[in-house]
Amino acid sequence: KVELKGFTYSLNGGFEGDDVKKAKALDLQTRLLGEEAAKVSVEELAAFLDSLPFNGRLEFVIHVLGQSPARDDLVRGLFDWCFQGGEGTEGEDEGFVVMGCGGTDYLNTQRYPIMRCILSLLGKAEKLAIELFEKYLQTTSTIFRTTFLQAMANNSLFIDAKLEETYLTSVENDKKVIMECCKKNPLRADLIAKLVKCGKLDRSFIPYA
Repeated sequence: KVELKGFTYSLNGGFEGDDVKKAKALDLQTRLLGEEAAKVSVEELAAFLDSLPFNGRLEFVIHVLGQSPARDDLVRGLFDWCFQGGEGTEGEDEGFVVMGCGGTDYLNTQRYPIMRCILSLLGKAEKLAIELFEKYLQTTSTIFRTTFLQAMANNSLFIDAKLEETYLTSVENDKKVIMECCKKNPLRADLIAKLVKCGKLDRSFIPYA
């Protein structure tokens, strides 16, 4: 019987095949946290994550992938894996969503759970988070826009000028998301004051006076 040390990834032996998945989890965990990390392929990791229950998947992403020396490359790969490129020629019957945001990449609805998990790392990988946000804006998807906006508002590397540009080009609901995060973040006090001064934001949003 395979025993995982530390985290179980929701593989508690209650379902057929759990021991096989545990063995795979232990193998991947060892490789991702060691010198073999760069040899783990996106396809292998995606297939394994797809086999886990949601809570186990999230646990593995946060505590293993999030600590891996190959984290950034694998997260980039998983992000791309969640999208279908081109002009959407596969059609709606194959589970692709067209959101009409001017992009050309289509988010595969069957891969939403994987995308949700990798987005849990946005707060721990600020430089990578900005890179993924900029890539996301070039796609047709909007379903994870709120998650990205919250991450950018709290990202110390996402400068005020970029957040201001994002704010001014956003729809009203997205503007509210950004400002609700900024109100709680003293690092955004100057941005809020600037937007109020130029009449782009109501004075009630000044929380530091």
